[in-house]
Amino acid sequence: MSTIAADQITPARPTTDTVPSRFWEANFIALREFAAIHGHARPSRAHQTADGLLLGAWVVRQRTAYDKGALAEDRAHRLDALPGWVWRPESERRRSRVPNTTTSPEESRC
Repeated sequence: MSTIAADQITPARPTTDTVPSRFWEANFIALREFAAIHGHARPSRAHQTADGLLLGAWVVRQRTAYDKGALAEDRAHRLDALPGWVWRPESERRRSRVPNTTTSPEESRC
């Protein structure tokens, strides 16, 4: 029988699957409702629902889990399907601030 040294054992990477499904579902439903009302799924970090869900903080945690590879694939797909969902909102904000410096020849003659 062989033994394994403690430094050879890699702990299992936690996933968001360890988060109770009902909690995730409640927040997802709240985000879907938010998106239906506002036309996007990007609540502020401080956004709280009328039911007391800290929706903005939950969204941040989902993005962080995704970046770390710890968000279940089915959950990532469900979030992707929401209108206006972005994984990196800061990149989207930067992109929207960059002026369009490419002009067509027709535009440059005006």
